[in-house]
Amino acid sequence: MTNFLGERTEVLTPNGGEGLEWGWADSKLIGFMPMSVQLKVPTMVCGVCVKTITAAITAHLPDATVSADLDQQLVTVTEASDLQQVQGWIEAAGHEVTAL
Repeated sequence: MTNFLGERTEVLTPNGGEGLEWGWADSKLIGFMPMSVQLKVPTMVCGVCVKTITAAITAHLPDATVSADLDQQLVTVTEASDLQQVQGWIEAAGHEVTAL
């Protein structure tokens, strides 16, 4: 890809569905940046909690990737754009969600 001065530039490119990677491009960039939301779940304290939350989310978003950080009590959901909707699913599964 070239900038407005005609110089070759480094860009983000798709990495086979594994996210994005940096690389050189000589043509226009074709890629995506998946939407994601992150929530603080102070009642998430164990692996069973993670499984319950993951099941609640993937029941509505089967293509979503759910990752949990138990130490920080954070849940990150890719392929989701509606924070309030995800919060509702987590709360319906019996967990509290607070502001980050």
